Amino acid sequence: MRTISYTVCALFIICLPASGETTIEKVASEGQPITQTDVENFGWPDGVIDLLNHPLRSNGWTYRNVGRKNVTHSYAFNLRNPEDLHSIIDQLLEIRSETIRIILYPGNEARSPVPLGGNGTAAVFSIGSEKATTPTLTLYLGHPAISLDTLSIPKEVNVFKQFVREEHDKDLDQAIDNFVAKHKRKHGVVRIRTDAPKMSESKKTAPESTLNYGFQ
Repeated sequence: MRTISYTVCALFIICLPASGETTIEKVASEGQPITQTDVENFGWPDGVIDLLNHPLRSNGWTYRNVGRKNVTHSYAFNLRNPEDLHSIIDQLLEIRSETIRIILYPGNEARSPVPLGGNGTAAVFSIGSEKATTPTLTLYLGHPAISLDTLSIPKEVNVFKQFVREEHDKDLDQAIDNFVAKHKRKHGVVRIRTDAPKMSESKKTAPESTLNYGFQ
């Protein structure tokens, strides 16, 4: 387990506050199953366990900010082609959450603390521990397994672009802008999914601000 006590913008999609420590702990390896007990302990909605036990899932980490109750769980997926990606998105839709989010990132892989770069991770799923924060899949559009030309995101999913400061492909950056704008023009922003079964009050989605993503 590693402890970080400074602001980490290069590693995290949302920068961590300099005033608090963040502990990073590896909690799953490739091939290691996620159990129903894990799901119940963190209050995750139905469907999460099936995604996390997808055969393409590899390592997982937790990110905990000292002084905050919420723990972010992030799991990497090793995609080989667009078909792999769409199988992940199909599984994402099975999660019983009122909102689901996909973030498009112009880098070619996730930059996680373990290891930093060179991991070839094309997608990362993140979810918090507080009564089901918004399930989020981050896609790294520079990865050869993902192409905007073949990417199809269902209308039930909200799509956003991740702003980055480091050097990246400007043409890809613009292509992501165009993709997100087109999706929003066509489908708008989903507040409550009409395709998701009604959930109990205890499993409704928490505010967006409660989730800090563990990968960039």
